[in-house]
Amino acid sequence: MAERIDDWLVRAFEGRSTLEAAAGFVPRRVAELHGLQAMLDGFVKATGGRQIDGVRRGPISSIVTVSFAAREGVDAGALECVLDDDGLFLGFQSAPAGVDIEVAPADALSPGQLSGMHELFDVAYEAADGEYLDRSLTRLGWVSMAFAADDDARLVGFSLGDVRTLDLPSIGPTPTMLAGLACVDPERRRHGLFRYLSNLSLRAAGLVSPDRRALGAGRMAHPASMRIFAVAPTLVPRPGRRPSPLQQAVGQTVAEAYGVAGFDPATFVCRGSGRPIGFPRMTQEVEAHEWEVFEPVDRDRGDSLLALIWHGEAPDGW
Repeated sequence: MAERIDDWLVRAFEGRSTLEAAAGFVPRRVAELHGLQAMLDGFVKATGGRQIDGVRRGPISSIVTVSFAAREGVDAGALECVLDDDGLFLGFQSAPAGVDIEVAPADALSPGQLSGMHELFDVAYEAADGEYLDRSLTRLGWVSMAFAADDDARLVGFSLGDVRTLDLPSIGPTPTMLAGLACVDPERRRHGLFRYLSNLSLRAAGLVSPDRRALGAGRMAHPASMRIFAVAPTLVPRPGRRPSPLQQAVGQTVAEAYGVAGFDPATFVCRGSGRPIGFPRMTQEVEAHEWEVFEPVDRDRGDSLLALIWHGEAPDGW
């Protein structure tokens, strides 16, 4: 299967595939949603006229990385092609530039990886609580890491994540994506690395079928991180709205999966251990209304805010 996928990807990116040749590798749901011809045209356009330099497996088995050679006026680069469990194409995204990516189980980190995470946590957060990071590594199963692609190869980004099936009240067993602590070196921010690593650690934990409803969850430190979820119409909590009884019950279950001892279902605040987790070293350019749901969060106590969104249609009563 891997050779067939690689062969098809090379043909598609070179613009030589016919619709008939490509159709067998593209899920019908994707073809119907985006239009097969438009998808293939997008592949060709993405190359910018560059030649295929290589096709290789990405940092996890569901990603194939296609690299392109430089040509006059266009730098070398790479795209990541995302596949489902059957090796069918789901979409493509830009591969992060200037970094080498690794993914590892949280309980199998090397001493160097672990110390690098603590060092980066200290750089990214003032008064960073290293014990919080260690506890998170016992709760969430996967870590994605970005290392500078130069001589020092230092860690410049990491993200924790996991996917579990939780028995949600009134809903039943549901795939739940648990996003965890993520840090990016201040010099590497605003280039999409935070979002990339966050998605990657979840994908490493287990691919959730696009056809299946799933719950997404994260504990937010500040409004800037909340923006990843804020665009979803199913987001809880929202300013000016008290979570419904169903939302409160689901929030309690998810908070327990994170290992939160004190969860306030009325505000979705995850009460801390009594000392700060850390304060982000960043300028937060956020609107006043974005702070509303964070008003009951006491960062000096180590609080965070649980956020939930649905991928796919939300259950009845949400």
